[in-house]
Amino acid sequence: MKKFTWILLLVLVSGFSHAQSQNVPEAGKFGGAEKQVVYKNQAGYSLQHMINNGHYQMRALIDYDSLNMSFLGNWPSGINYSLIYSGIDNIFMLGSGGTMIVLDLSDPEQPETISEVRSRSLVDCAFFDTETNRLYLGAYFSGVEIWDLNDMQHPFRLARIPTESYPRGGVFAEGNIVYVMTVAAGIYIYDIENLEDINLIGHYPIPSSSLVWNSAKDGDLMFCAAGNACRIVDVSDPSNLVMAGVIAGASAGVYAENGKFYQLSSTSGLKIWDVSNPATPQLLGQIAISGNPAKISVNGDYAYITSAANEPNGGLKIIDVSDPTNPQEKSSFVCYTEHVATNGSLTLISAGSECKVIDVTDINSPQLKSTISLPGWVHNVFLKGNYGYTGSNGFRVFDLSDKSNPVQVGFNETLGAFVATNSDYAVYIPYSAGGNNKVNIMDISDPTSPKKMGHYVSPAMTYKVDLKDNYAFIACWWDGVRVINFSNPESPVLAAHVLGWYNGAIPGDEYCFAQSIDVVGDYLYVIDYMPFEDQDTKGIYIFNISDPANPVFINRFKEFNSKCNDISVQDDYAYLADNVGGVEVINIADPNNPFVVGYVYLPDVAEAITTEGKYAYVSNYILGGVQMLDISFPPNSNIAGYYKRSGVFALGVSVQGSHVYIGDGIAGFQIYDNLFITSVEDLNKNNSEQLDIYPNPALQSAKANFITTTNSYCNLSIYDLTGRKVQEIFNGWLDAGEQTFEIKSNQLKAGIYFVKLEINDQVRTSKLVISH
Repeated sequence: MKKFTWILLLVLVSGFSHAQSQNVPEAGKFGGAEKQVVYKNQAGYSLQHMINNGHYQMRALIDYDSLNMSFLGNWPSGINYSLIYSGIDNIFMLGSGGTMIVLDLSDPEQPETISEVRSRSLVDCAFFDTETNRLYLGAYFSGVEIWDLNDMQHPFRLARIPTESYPRGGVFAEGNIVYVMTVAAGIYIYDIENLEDINLIGHYPIPSSSLVWNSAKDGDLMFCAAGNACRIVDVSDPSNLVMAGVIAGASAGVYAENGKFYQLSSTSGLKIWDVSNPATPQLLGQIAISGNPAKISVNGDYAYITSAANEPNGGLKIIDVSDPTNPQEKSSFVCYTEHVATNGSLTLISAGSECKVIDVTDINSPQLKSTISLPGWVHNVFLKGNYGYTGSNGFRVFDLSDKSNPVQVGFNETLGAFVATNSDYAVYIPYSAGGNNKVNIMDISDPTSPKKMGHYVSPAMTYKVDLKDNYAFIACWWDGVRVINFSNPESPVLAAHVLGWYNGAIPGDEYCFAQSIDVVGDYLYVIDYMPFEDQDTKGIYIFNISDPANPVFINRFKEFNSKCNDISVQDDYAYLADNVGGVEVINIADPNNPFVVGYVYLPDVAEAITTEGKYAYVSNYILGGVQMLDISFPPNSNIAGYYKRSGVFALGVSVQGSHVYIGDGIAGFQIYDNLFITSVEDLNKNNSEQLDIYPNPALQSAKANFITTTNSYCNLSIYDLTGRKVQEIFNGWLDAGEQTFEIKSNQLKAGIYFVKLEINDQVRTSKLVISH
């Protein structure tokens, strides 16, 4: 796959996905419940970087890259980061994670969605060119995406421009020239006359001692707003970009039009500058803005400013700027908000998971006409048949029949995050470090119309859910594990409670910090990475749950190394997702005597893990995207494939057949394909027609054994870990029966290989370890 490389600014979720690096609640104490409706302060992620001699240095390069996995599709909707007016009638474009919702507000009380533009990554900024009807998206990992909206009901992507740094500072276009403001690498100018051969025609680097999060363009001038100053760059000649002037002071939101520059800051409020001579900008006037001024849009005689603060200082401020030397506040609409767009009659303001439509026809009395609710975070997707279930500012059901275009078909306003189901009922919990969390029981017999039946209130945290029959096992941090009987879905009850803290309880014996759980057959596995050094709680706690209402403690195994985020158990092995960046493999065949057998290093934090058949799949946060491990020989598990990056943050992972789903945090979910799996047989390690290799590991030679049930055309070959064929053993027709072929392993270097058997249209693989 073609690689695109550009600078990465790492970002961190401030919620609970990084429990190990956050201030997690101590025993008996509570943290905050996860916000479900409005996320503030850029939805809780911040820049991660190193500073060297006063300059920011990016930690890693970023690209889309893959091995034995492919991207299939996504539902990238989530938190709001962008909002623009199209310039046409009452059509606005509202960002929701990686989705741009095209809205018709002809009836502002009943907003109508014309279409949804689904980008590959989080959309931070956007620009619509009314001359070409093209939409330009500053889309995080994806760079700049260019979409054709001549038919607004059927948008399609024309091209993508990878950038040297996140294009989060702004994007503008005039005809076939595109101007991109990156956060840390300055201005890039592209000629897109030939969309199949886009040319970089100009670059103006801005010193990386500050980061540019906002920009504006007026004619031949670009205004690059950073924390220490706003640089004015003349872009009239893309081959010779020059600094035209500087306006001192920190800038938040900025706007430029008709020779005037509007500058927001938390300390100075709104300043209006005359920049007709950019070398000597002249301050015309200013006005204090209460709260935390964030964004600005100007239409005619009025500036519409958002204040990202709580009541009474937050909200929309409307400023009369007809006399720029004496701006005056005309009115306000109080709420928390960040983004703004206006056409003079309607003003939209948005933040987090909410957008408000305000009628500003009477400038002295803005009126709320409607509120648009957006999704929130997606932590994971539970898969059942052709449907996917998740919580994202409400309980959501998706038809996944077409992987390239997941469609939401069901919704219920009940808040939560994680879902598990094994019947017509789903157990649905919040991801919360707070108290009094509802364990909801949802009726999903009709996926298009999910209904809440009842709930049990868990007094402490709810981190993870898994099921056995009509019992839900809930990981509750220092409250241990609660077992809920939902056989009566309208009135679920507590059936059992283990490892819960109480005053005077002994750590490791009577309580633990249940980070995650896995239920497999008659066993419950609970992990605790020991978040507090003075409390000896580390371990995999194993219970017999043949009677779910009476869990019987078997053993606590604590001789592992991982800072565990998650656990997945298959056959005789437990796989631990390590916060440090890897997967640890534990042999648990004898629950009374587990032992470590292997470790696989990964590029980033292993947030979650799931196993199916020969493979384990890991959501590998930012750098690693989704990682696929071959676990056909667990002690020698290895990376068999990956797709990196995801849309934003790879937080959760689930799998169905060859299809892998990544919960992508503030940008919905992504779907990938395991290219090794082409049939059901590929999932089953113990299939009667499985390809067997012995001895394995091999020294001088080995034998490949399999059965053909009919006269068949077969190819038996060996591949290295990059997918390159290194040896063909057989190619031709075979009669029905048991087949045995010699593998001359002494002709290959020591290492790990795949032996691939193709029989007609079936494909089977086995791992071969060669050691000389």
